Amino acid sequence: MSRIDELALQEDNLLDKIYSLECLMEERSAQIENAGLFSAYREIYEQYAQLSIQQNNLEALKRALFLQWYAVSEPNCFTGLSDFSKNTQLQVLAIVDLFLAKQINDPELTRMIEWYYQISDYYFDYFFKHATNLSHLQTRLQYAKPQQNIAERGKAFSETISGRGQMSKYWKSIIHSSNNITNE
Repeated sequence: MSRIDELALQEDNLLDKIYSLECLMEERSAQIENAGLFSAYREIYEQYAQLSIQQNNLEALKRALFLQWYAVSEPNCFTGLSDFSKNTQLQVLAIVDLFLAKQINDPELTRMIEWYYQISDYYFDYFFKHATNLSHLQTRLQYAKPQQNIAERGKAFSETISGRGQMSKYWKSIIHSSNNITNE
């Protein structure tokens, strides 16, 4: 089993623990913190990030990028994601920028960054204001077209999305909801 597969299993185990908490939303974050789940998830994120930074591992990059974006896009009481290092997040975005600079064609990564930007442009704009090494990413997102057809975007993931931790769960929910919309 690869290191990335091991990390996905660790994510699934953490999510099972997070989802099993039976309490009010207002109490969930404290319970997650007290159980050490935020710090455990931070460690998984850091490992994905290091694989992407040190080895230019594209799959680890996609997962690290997803986790850092999702951490600011959804409440931590539902995701278990909290307090990722700004420096590490910037390094991950710099690797995305490097992939774009090298014109590495990966439709999945392209759809991901465009989707993430459409949902949470403020997240990327923060880094664009505070970093000088993200010009390819900034240009790419500046010219990205709004994703009008969610179902069409989801097709890029339908074959390959399983077994990829919380990223799988997120994209499966998007694909499922878009299929319900298009079938109505």
